[in-house]
Amino acid sequence: MIRILHRNNDPNHDRATGTTVTVREGFKIEELPHLLADKSSLTWVDVFEPEKADDAQPGDTQTQLTNLLCGTFGFHPLSVEDALTESHVPKVDDWGSYVYIVLHAVRFDQGMDDVDTNELDIFLGQNFLVTHHTEDIAALERQWRNVLRDERHTKRGPDYCLYELCDAVAADYMPCMDAMDEIIDHIEDQVFDRPEPRTVGKI
Repeated sequence: MIRILHRNNDPNHDRATGTTVTVREGFKIEELPHLLADKSSLTWVDVFEPEKADDAQPGDTQTQLTNLLCGTFGFHPLSVEDALTESHVPKVDDWGSYVYIVLHAVRFDQGMDDVDTNELDIFLGQNFLVTHHTEDIAALERQWRNVLRDERHTKRGPDYCLYELCDAVAADYMPCMDAMDEIIDHIEDQVFDRPEPRTVGKI
């Protein structure tokens, strides 16, 4: 799934509508070249590509994403290959006209008493932000809704929008750590007060 959000800063457009700026979603991929041509605007493209089964064959989706990222945005094929291949350590690569960033968002799985990490690939340019992920990321969804609800989240440009996204991702770490801390405390109590064979499995 590919969704596109755009902030329009065209003064002529503003006078015609009587608004300062407009932030909308629902654009088509074919509209991207026109949206990106306005260097004073901001375009955020979010690519959600659910993980395929191990025996699944690469299909048209991978080709379309490669064409979009390399063709429309002009990203280097190596950075695109990195983004479409999961399991990278967090990093920042400067490619001159854009920056490629890898982050890991976290989510606490209460059923398994475990923390899941989800890779978030980000491309940051002069007037655009591109995000790619294979799992739902709560922090990204919050930031997307915030941008649509209040244009001030995009007023300072894509770099500040990225800062807020990173801040939201980091904020989700604390609840996970608190939950894990409670689990560790519970296991310690079991070890010293009422040890059981299954306690070893939890450790």
